Amino acid sequence: MTIKTLLKSVTAGAAVAAMLSTAALTATAAPAEASMGKGRYLLCSQANYWSYVRFYKTPTNFNWSSIASIPVEPGTCRKGNIPSSTSRIEVVGWNPFPELKILKSVDVSAASNTGIKFFSKGNTSRPYATYSY
Repeated sequence: MTIKTLLKSVTAGAAVAAMLSTAALTATAAPAEASMGKGRYLLCSQANYWSYVRFYKTPTNFNWSSIASIPVEPGTCRKGNIPSSTSRIEVVGWNPFPELKILKSVDVSAASNTGIKFFSKGNTSRPYATYSY
């Protein structure tokens, strides 16, 4: 093998290695979860009970008024738009015990909210929920 051929092989190998390392860095730099988008919600029922997301508008005389209640079956997710007049979102757990339990309550604004994700977890004995933006 001549020096000229050897240099071509080394140069080609270095170029391939550089390209692969750049691709690996690009792949690992991507965020783990994409944002929901302004005014959007996601509820995943990662538990053995039904979950609901409830939307409330600003209270009048200290009475919260429900706008909508969306059910989510165990093991599934549901996403959608936060109704425009919403000022509070609650995640509620339900099981045929027949009791509803508020798992998480968050004050929000559909107009300024960057998107919110809720996850109902646990089981009927110890239900709970988490959320992130």
